[in-house]
Amino acid sequence: IPDSRVEVPFGNLSSIVMSSIVTDCWVLATNFNKNVYTAITRIVQHLVFSPYSTLVLNYAGMKVVVTGDAIQRHEKTMVLMNHRTRLDWLYFFPYVFHARILNRQKIALKSMLKWIPGLGWAMQVAGYIFLDRQWEADQVHISNILSYFVELESKPNILFFAEGTDFNEGSKKRSKEYARKSGLTEFEYVLQPRTTGFTYFVNHLRNISGIHAVHDVTIAYPYEILHNELELIKAGAPRAVHFHIKRYSISELPEDQDELGKWCQNLWAEKEALLKEYYSE
Repeated sequence: IPDSRVEVPFGNLSSIVMSSIVTDCWVLATNFNKNVYTAITRIVQHLVFSPYSTLVLNYAGMKVVVTGDAIQRHEKTMVLMNHRTRLDWLYFFPYVFHARILNRQKIALKSMLKWIPGLGWAMQVAGYIFLDRQWEADQVHISNILSYFVELESKPNILFFAEGTDFNEGSKKRSKEYARKSGLTEFEYVLQPRTTGFTYFVNHLRNISGIHAVHDVTIAYPYEILHNELELIKAGAPRAVHFHIKRYSISELPEDQDELGKWCQNLWAEKEALLKEYYSE
């Protein structure tokens, strides 16, 4: 694992270039039909986001270790990941790039991120799913965009953080308090998953034939853990990140909403046990 580090300023020139490419592409593509629009945005998505893979691997010297099941290009899938830091999605780019599914990558994330100059606009054009944390509005938006993916006959891999926020001392404390009130097991390495959004995504996708599988991804950092963008800029990327992937066919998941929520809770208990073993070695 390389020991050298570089400080990388995200933004400025790269954001301007990305903004120009994405805006021009959007104006051009919207004059054609939806299939042409989809094809063009996939190309742009690959061009815009692939440099982030190169950035963390080559320039920052980060090693990516992947074990378990591969995510297949031909599948429509949801990717469930624990949210250890604010940057987990960024470190996942190298994997989806080398798995050749970067241009199908969608992420469910906070709506405020769509206003990031350059990157946020590219995410909007790429069809990322921005949520306002207001369930009535989010529910309508989720239904519309998932149905749109099916209408376009695309095969997205949707990255979804069921915990709803990244792991830190404050969120860990709140998660433990919620577990005690709800009679759930208290976790040390993950947060309690918020199952409402997850069950809605899965059931809606299932109803419109928009999902083949759920891939459970457990992320772990064997060395230093950088929690946010400021730490990344100051220290460079972490030396290594480990992704363990387990595939579940959609037929393995319960159809009843309550049972599906329990399935998600059990999955997080398995993540907790896996991470406890990982960090104790």
